[in-house]
Amino acid sequence: MSTTMLESQDVARPISPAAGWTPAARGGAAAALSLGGLLWMAAEVTHMDGSGVDTMQWVVAHPTWAGLTLASDFVGTALVMFALPVWLLLGRPRSPRLAWAGAIAGVFGMTAQAMMHGAEIVAYIVSLDDRIDKTTFDSVFNGADGGIPLTVFMIMFFGGAFVGTALAMIAVWRSRTLPRGSIVLWFAFLAANLAPVKVPTTIIGAAALCWMAAAIVRAQSTRLR
Repeated sequence: MSTTMLESQDVARPISPAAGWTPAARGGAAAALSLGGLLWMAAEVTHMDGSGVDTMQWVVAHPTWAGLTLASDFVGTALVMFALPVWLLLGRPRSPRLAWAGAIAGVFGMTAQAMMHGAEIVAYIVSLDDRIDKTTFDSVFNGADGGIPLTVFMIMFFGGAFVGTALAMIAVWRSRTLPRGSIVLWFAFLAANLAPVKVPTTIIGAAALCWMAAAIVRAQSTRLR
């Protein structure tokens, strides 16, 4: 009976593809996910809760702090980009089509995220330049009709960052290669970003990514020694 139970457990718990990675690969993937999430969280938690002219005035009052916050956000995004191939590799065993669709859409989403960072750099530079009226800049920058470029950006961002990563999570869920609690947290992170919440949503995202990172590190190696 005990042998039968052990065999059923092996069937119920498929071996993670991460078990076949080198220790360096597992460590690198875990570091990218965890550090990326933590840098995102640090950038949002330390940033003033405001927008428009209020934020620009805060940048003027705290230029170094604001610069470090933006840099943390940029580097965090670069590291989280590595989550796309990690999720692809972990999601392929049971749902290769979903995994590939999520990874491809995710590339567009992360590209849109990088475009947002470019806009943030412009706003940061303008905030520190007294020659440009901040109220006028904010009115034009945030109130103008972006036309076709803005429409394409919105499709890339919501279709990639939200739909793309959601597809990747479904693929990983079906493959059972990451703790399902971490996947639920990531879905909660996506939902929180679509709702008018008052708390930093990246806290949820960072918790999900760190949980995933820990699971990757703990994946029992199946490589020949």
